Amino acid sequence: MKCIYEQLGSKKYQVDSAELLPMHEKLRYGVLPNGLRYCIFPNKKPAGRFYVNLEVHAGSVDEEEEQQGIAHFVEHGLFLGTERFKSQKAMKKLLRRLGMAYNADANAFTDFRSTVYTLSAPTKGRAETMHSAAGLFGDSGVSTAPREDLAEDEFAGDDEVSEIEGLQATTDDNTQLVLELLHQMAFKALLKQEDIDKERGAILSELKDRNSISQRAAMEFYRFNHNDTVLPRRFPIGKEEQVKRFSSEDLRRFYKRHYYPANMCLYVAGDVDPADFEKKIQAVFGKEQAAPADGSAGVEPVEEDRKVEPVLWPRRGAKIVHHDLIESLDPAPAIIRTSPGVNVVSVPAAQPPSKEHGSSNKFHVLSHSLITDFSVSFCAKGNLQTFATLSDMRESVLDSLVGMILEFRVNERRLRSNDPIFNGIGWTYSSSARDGCSMNSFSISSQPRHWKAALEIGLQEAARMAEHGVTEAELSQAVTTLVNHFAQQATLKNSLESSVWMRRIMECVQAGDQVMNAEKKFEILAEISSRLTPKELSVRARELFNAVTSYVTNDQCKAFICMPDNSPDMQDFSHDLFLTIVERGLKDPNPPESLQVPERLLDESHLNELVDQMKPAIVSRRVDEEGGTGVVVLKLSNGIRVAYRTNDSRPKEFRVRISAAGGRVLEDEQRQGQAVAASALWVNGGCGGYAAEVVSRFASMWGLSEELHFDMLVQATVDGALERAMGLVWMFLQRPNLDQKALERFKIRVRRASQSLDKSVERKTSKLFLDMMISPEHAWRLQELRPEIADSLDVEDVRAILFKQIATENLEMVVSGDFDPQELEKALVRYMGTLHREQEKPFLDEMQEKLRLKFKGGSMKANAEHLVDDTERSYTIMGFPAVNRWGYLRDVDAGLSLDFRDGAALSLVPPTLPNGRPYCKSMHISRSLSVACDVISNRLFEEIRERRGLVYGISFRWRPYRLIPGGYCTIDFMPKADMIEESIAAVRECFHRLVTEGFSMDEFEAAKSPLVTKVKETEKQNVFWVQLMEDLGNPLSPKSIGCIQDVSDHYDALTKEQVEEVVRCCLGHGMEHMVIATGTSGPQEQTQGV
Repeated sequence: MKCIYEQLGSKKYQVDSAELLPMHEKLRYGVLPNGLRYCIFPNKKPAGRFYVNLEVHAGSVDEEEEQQGIAHFVEHGLFLGTERFKSQKAMKKLLRRLGMAYNADANAFTDFRSTVYTLSAPTKGRAETMHSAAGLFGDSGVSTAPREDLAEDEFAGDDEVSEIEGLQATTDDNTQLVLELLHQMAFKALLKQEDIDKERGAILSELKDRNSISQRAAMEFYRFNHNDTVLPRRFPIGKEEQVKRFSSEDLRRFYKRHYYPANMCLYVAGDVDPADFEKKIQAVFGKEQAAPADGSAGVEPVEEDRKVEPVLWPRRGAKIVHHDLIESLDPAPAIIRTSPGVNVVSVPAAQPPSKEHGSSNKFHVLSHSLITDFSVSFCAKGNLQTFATLSDMRESVLDSLVGMILEFRVNERRLRSNDPIFNGIGWTYSSSARDGCSMNSFSISSQPRHWKAALEIGLQEAARMAEHGVTEAELSQAVTTLVNHFAQQATLKNSLESSVWMRRIMECVQAGDQVMNAEKKFEILAEISSRLTPKELSVRARELFNAVTSYVTNDQCKAFICMPDNSPDMQDFSHDLFLTIVERGLKDPNPPESLQVPERLLDESHLNELVDQMKPAIVSRRVDEEGGTGVVVLKLSNGIRVAYRTNDSRPKEFRVRISAAGGRVLEDEQRQGQAVAASALWVNGGCGGYAAEVVSRFASMWGLSEELHFDMLVQATVDGALERAMGLVWMFLQRPNLDQKALERFKIRVRRASQSLDKSVERKTSKLFLDMMISPEHAWRLQELRPEIADSLDVEDVRAILFKQIATENLEMVVSGDFDPQELEKALVRYMGTLHREQEKPFLDEMQEKLRLKFKGGSMKANAEHLVDDTERSYTIMGFPAVNRWGYLRDVDAGLSLDFRDGAALSLVPPTLPNGRPYCKSMHISRSLSVACDVISNRLFEEIRERRGLVYGISFRWRPYRLIPGGYCTIDFMPKADMIEESIAAVRECFHRLVTEGFSMDEFEAAKSPLVTKVKETEKQNVFWVQLMEDLGNPLSPKSIGCIQDVSDHYDALTKEQVEEVVRCCLGHGMEHMVIATGTSGPQEQTQGV
């Protein structure tokens, strides 16, 4: 047996090399003599761009007791200036010269065990597209968020960036300079006191922004489940009182202690030459000494580590001691080692939890007035696991199938019931390098009035899985679903963006998992899946669910409960009653039943008869060849309009959208809620006589995911995918079930939403704002449905309004993706062309009259009812009626009317683009206001938040309608509690000045350039083209093929003067019609001072 050996003290580490999963052949890796690790992955999606992420193995758990929040503060500080780039302004100018957008292409986040800096740039010259990696990381719930942009240092001179002049040439190699910038940040940051003081407000704002009830619940979860570790004592966001007093010397001390090569790993993904990039890494980073700059001992580079691939690298970053696992019978895999010299973080025994509701070390209750539902999570910790060997993959396949079958059963139970009792039942088993453990978790949630029944039902499912395992039919269905999913992943192997590869590689290296080729992974997975038996899967299910089913006697399993405070439905809740229900739910579970799912749902012989009878055909067809979009627009003989476009950016995948004019405008005072219910019942009630649970299982198995308003994503890696997809569409349109059970489930969702309305200061304030701005006869159409209205609905009313909308003359289908156009057109004729509905009546005239929204007009101001909470928050919305997407506004009671459609009454609309192509006047207002929104948001952020410190967050939005003649603009912000009136006055003044006086060229370019690059990137996505093509065949819409031609060129052609003209004309009335709504939350005794 060939083995790889390492010696670690007296403990021998051994891995069978034949058992190790194969590493991706493109991954290049290494370790510099000073200990810095690196991974390089060449990838040409997108071409001409690369990503560089630097992970520093220092996070919040490395902080001392009086340093809580300092790792996050250092993260911010590294963007404020270095020895070579003296200020934030100098760094921003460098980024612009490199074609990088601050925050989008240069960002960072801090976690428990690491801080990660993310950079993305074109390999040469300036960027053609913008690709942000920052948003892909740090989203765990307790990590810090990527940074927001700050106002530039007004006093920094251009001499600070003189050395980077001349980088505009497209032949310049940016890779070296980006590495040098990252090196400067990692080892040469200035961390000046004046910069630290200026940045402090941004960090305190982030702390305030994230203090929601969900964030507080997540932190309480950590306190309970990880109270044997340092984690709940070192949340990355830190403590406010400590953040307020950190000095530059404090930051330098942490920086010098933890920022050194042997404590870092560099990741590269993109359009690069790996050998060349490796040489540059050695040249830029190899000169730094391995040890910490403060002279302390640190991680020791091990020569043997250079001989093994990343999956075998010893772990770096603090080792978090879980005292509850020290005596655990769950052994950690031998493959997991720790680098010599890492920080081992342990804590003394935790304080016992509160005794509220009988809380103990294995049972904890969080009750709060802002929590609306009951939920319980049964969690059992285990040692870290890996995905590195064939045995690991086999176990991962088993776990995935078990989870999938449980999800099948829960979804089936939900769809079969008119009142499912539970909101959700879910199970996860995951290994987290950031937490230093694995977690086996089973969760149940419900409305408070159903907590006992939901708890019992959920545990019945856990007990059923543990005691009876799975059936042969369930295994077959789950294997089909899993294999089809990974077949699609294998097909996409050369289509994944470098940002996706960056995340995958980082996660694998952090967790000790193998980085694999998708085709090889699919090949192994398919082989493993083909040999599995129900007995094998049932044995694994018993192992996994034993933690929950043995909760009463298992000290390793804990129950974390969230519930509303003082709820009348939970007054009898107690620990003893909870245990009684747990024992009842786990007792004598029934064996599972197998849901039978046919290979095809639609009877093709019946369809053949319809084809013979109806003789469906394409009656008109035009192709946009001159415009360059390649869009094909069809009309079928039954009146259905179709637009499609081929796009191979994601092989073997396409997206379908079905749309119909209508919606809530078809409702009146007597028919409120019918259209909302119709939309929900349409996709949740099954079709073609098949129950909803059968249709749902069929769609999962064959890679068909339908969404509300009927978007469908189709994975076309299996034979017959197009026919299955079109057959499902046919049945939803021709034979939707619309059963009573689906309607009752809809009513329950409405009641839940209504009950949670008063728990959110943002939702309460939004409701008040709309009530003030919209005329009472129409305001109800924009509000959430009231429970008493939903309760009055019946299926026949819902059926009538749905069928009115999905009449073939009112239907439009758009398709974008990788398919054969001839096969698609053939399927369109066969499936869409045979749709019919008797006694259809055109209702375009009716729709024209109903497409109205009346605004009150004029200035108004009011406060929402104060929300009692233990955390003080304020939320304000300012807004006014505005034009729709096409530049049209009418029906304002105050007599306001605006009509700039097709550039009417505007003097600066050009006839052509700079390249001589036709200029689309219809979209001029929409595109100009899109740029203006960013200009206004940036101005408000820098002036109101950064310079004056009045608010925590602020943004401007334009919310236009497509078919209704109107829309509205909003400015929403979180004012500091003692500065509400001052902030409102400042926002009004800032907005008025911008509308009347205009903005600078720098402000315009800072808004337009990122928008242009974003459009250029999204032009490759199917979602983008589905949205563009929608309404091309809608007679109620002015959209034409010209509106979707040369989209990025139109944005790029906009000038500052054109946008200023649109702002004056379309937003100039805002001050006279400003509606202001403010909501507050906090302790009851503070309400009088608000």
